[in-house]
Amino acid sequence: MVEERQRRGATAVLPAPKRAAGPRVRVRRAQTTAELADFRAGYASASGYRVAQDYLQRAAVFVAVRNQLVLGGFVLNTEPPLRTMARLPGPEQRRLAAAFPAGDTVEVTCVWLAPPARGPIASTILWSHLMWRTGRSHTAHVVFGTEVDRLRQLYERLRPQMLYTGRVRVDGLERHGWVYAIPNGRWPEALLRLLVARWRR
Repeated sequence: MVEERQRRGATAVLPAPKRAAGPRVRVRRAQTTAELADFRAGYASASGYRVAQDYLQRAAVFVAVRNQLVLGGFVLNTEPPLRTMARLPGPEQRRLAAAFPAGDTVEVTCVWLAPPARGPIASTILWSHLMWRTGRSHTAHVVFGTEVDRLRQLYERLRPQMLYTGRVRVDGLERHGWVYAIPNGRWPEALLRLLVARWRR
């Protein structure tokens, strides 16, 4: 928004108008192998983790695009093996198998935004699409996880069920991680509450 100042006499100088904001990001399904490659590269740069090409090919990959550049996105997957389950130690995978019922679970993975795209508007657009697309998966359970404490604090505002906390293996690296579940029916309301809280800060 351009802020206008009142004139103070005939010789007052008005500020130069600010440059118009660039186009907003658009979120849509990835359409080409080139976009999948850009998604993989961007996610690796943003997170430090690689994601397998075959995983992206069998999952639903959504990209945040501006000026034909992939600047973020997320992945929804219902096909086993789930990336969220695979990061757990073997005994925990067996213990939690009932929490990941095949055909009735969608996992949210690889959520990222490149630094040039980060901001409240782009973040709201991305998370709103994630909320909508997850709800349309028609599954009963949503599972997700993180190894980043800042994201853990963010996710726990959704009031999910913590399925596991402890050692996880991602991209061959051992980390301390957290894995959560939330009923799909609560997911849109929880994310909406989170977005409102972020805008009020």
